[in-house]
Amino acid sequence: MTVLQDLNDFLNDYNKVSDSSTHREAQFLAKRIKEEKLPQDAIDGINILALHVLQAIGNKQPIRAVELTEQMEITKGATFKITARLIRKNLVSKEHKPDNKKDVYYQLTDLGTRIFKIHDDLHKQERADLKKLLDKFSEQQIKDATDVLNEINLYRKG
Repeated sequence: MTVLQDLNDFLNDYNKVSDSSTHREAQFLAKRIKEEKLPQDAIDGINILALHVLQAIGNKQPIRAVELTEQMEITKGATFKITARLIRKNLVSKEHKPDNKKDVYYQLTDLGTRIFKIHDDLHKQERADLKKLLDKFSEQQIKDATDVLNEINLYRKG
């Protein structure tokens, strides 16, 4: 087998693992929602992108719809659709400033703040686990791997 074939196999496996890590994330959230006695349907119908929109809102609230769209690198239509779903789930609220009726601002509700904190805990745990994993490698090895993966990413983006 060639190095190129090994890399291709790795990328295929990586994509599969990425899909399953989304499942792992959902399992973590469901478990914590149950432990904290939050409504079990709090995140039903909420996909990973919507969770990351919730995270972006929680990191900078209130946030203007335009800023959210730019930060998430999604369309205005996608922002509207996702935030509408989050509003229906009582995770996010929207408002207009009294002096600016044009811009829409989003912020987390109490329930949204609790989900945000659970999701943030998950990412903190993942970062700690990743750091522990990477401690096996030298700084140069990590840099080289990062350089290769960045090049592949650029290629795949087109």
